[in-house]
Amino acid sequence: MSSMVIIDNFDDKDLMRNYQGGGIFWFVSHNELKMQISLNNKEARKGNCLQISYDLELKHKPHKNIPLMSSSGQIDSWIGLLDYYNKYNTFGVYLTEIKKYKNFKSYDYLVLYVKGDRKKGFTRSVNIEVKDKKFTSVYTIDGITDEWQRFVIPTRAFSGIDLGKVSHVGICLNSEVMSSNSGIIYIDDIFLAKSLNIEQKKINLPFLKEVLNIDGDASDWKKAKWIEIDAKSNLEMGEVSSKEDLSVKFATYYERQWLFIVVDVVDNEVINRQIESDIWREDCVEVYVDPENDGLVWGNDRDYQIGFSPVSDGSEKLQKWSWFQQEEPKDVYVYAVSRLNKNGYTIEIAINWQYLNVDISKTRKFGFSVAVNDFDISDKSSGKLNYCWVKDISSEEISLAQCVLK
Repeated sequence: MSSMVIIDNFDDKDLMRNYQGGGIFWFVSHNELKMQISLNNKEARKGNCLQISYDLELKHKPHKNIPLMSSSGQIDSWIGLLDYYNKYNTFGVYLTEIKKYKNFKSYDYLVLYVKGDRKKGFTRSVNIEVKDKKFTSVYTIDGITDEWQRFVIPTRAFSGIDLGKVSHVGICLNSEVMSSNSGIIYIDDIFLAKSLNIEQKKINLPFLKEVLNIDGDASDWKKAKWIEIDAKSNLEMGEVSSKEDLSVKFATYYERQWLFIVVDVVDNEVINRQIESDIWREDCVEVYVDPENDGLVWGNDRDYQIGFSPVSDGSEKLQKWSWFQQEEPKDVYVYAVSRLNKNGYTIEIAINWQYLNVDISKTRKFGFSVAVNDFDISDKSSGKLNYCWVKDISSEEISLAQCVLK
């Protein structure tokens, strides 16, 4: 059995057929309400995404009638579904049919990407629905923004249905949970995952055998194994329009006292005007470390999010900040140098194991990731790439890449 099953990635130009070959349907609970679905390739993470445009504001008192369905489906086969939704009034529904029942029991997570439209507005909450032949189970996701986010829902959260025979997965815009009754939301890459480990990565960290100068020059990293981060696979939030806009590669070494990291960033506008805890708002490299390799917990002072903003034409020096410790680390513990080049910038970083509370004679594995924030003045766009950032909304731990000392 595959560790991942795509329900729909919306890259097929046939709007009314999903990746599984099943039909796509949508309907509203009253004929005064408006809902429209379409494919969109400008807002997509890659390829196409689903655009749901809606206006669910009733001008008159709701009627207790059978909902008006608007889809390419055959209404006769949906009477049971319509009876279920007749309990509600002000909402619209998008549902994708699974032609052959899927056994959700064999998968741990249902994953999808969602964002709202910055100009038209959007709801911050929607219901995710999973249906078997007779019943529907609902799970509310909250915190939608105008940037792509990955929502991870444990399949065990869908109760009261036969998870062995799931026939539909959908999005329900229910007025009881919505923060806005009109706007646009975008959906991309709905899939089942047997384990979140399918998205996690492993880094073998080599021991440094030579002298390394921390001077912002990556020429002495020629023998290192570079790891690339790109918008196609590593976009955490925001927008990255091209490789010239933002693309990243990094490499790592270690020795008895220090963890060494070099980050080479292609960036068409290098902007650093922020200080201290605000440096993430513009161009900034972030290093995440989970010393105990048990999942990073946001704000936990035993974990680390250390940021470095590059020297740019308008800034005097590199800025650095450790958010969870709420301090600017001293150079004896965290030292970094940045250097501009014609395509962007390079930052070399040395972090003392003592600062991370890591004893490398006892600790041989830890959680690790590199992220880069990008901000452009020309179009006021922003985006963030993160090498490995796996968030399960059912728990507070964030899984980073597993870094193994060799």
